[in-house]
Amino acid sequence: MIYFAESLLDHLIYLGENNMITKQEQDLLNAQDDLFRELIEPLEPIEYDDPVNHPRHYTQGSVECIDAIESALGPEGFVAFLRGQVIKYQWRLGAKGSSIQDGKKAAWYCDKLIEVLSKKDSSID
Repeated sequence: MIYFAESLLDHLIYLGENNMITKQEQDLLNAQDDLFRELIEPLEPIEYDDPVNHPRHYTQGSVECIDAIESALGPEGFVAFLRGQVIKYQWRLGAKGSSIQDGKKAAWYCDKLIEVLSKKDSSID
């Protein structure tokens, strides 16, 4: 909604700058634009919960649970953990909640596993 309002306001200002509205309408738009930007700029962006890539319930402060697990388990333990997560989400696919979400989670853990293994392989070279 905010994006739409900002786009509309920008469009109206464009019309004014190209002499498509009167000077009085332009002054009013400029005043509204200043007020709008004063109200909107200090607002923090809305964080949406992404249950696959960054579940809100797995973040404490600025640390995500997956990062803490990686740190606690070390490289080999973390690889085993990721493999287990891939198996878990493929195993329960269709048996609990959304099959699509479980498939996406299995893919996320598989991608993370590939990322970790790629870093490990490149550090050996």
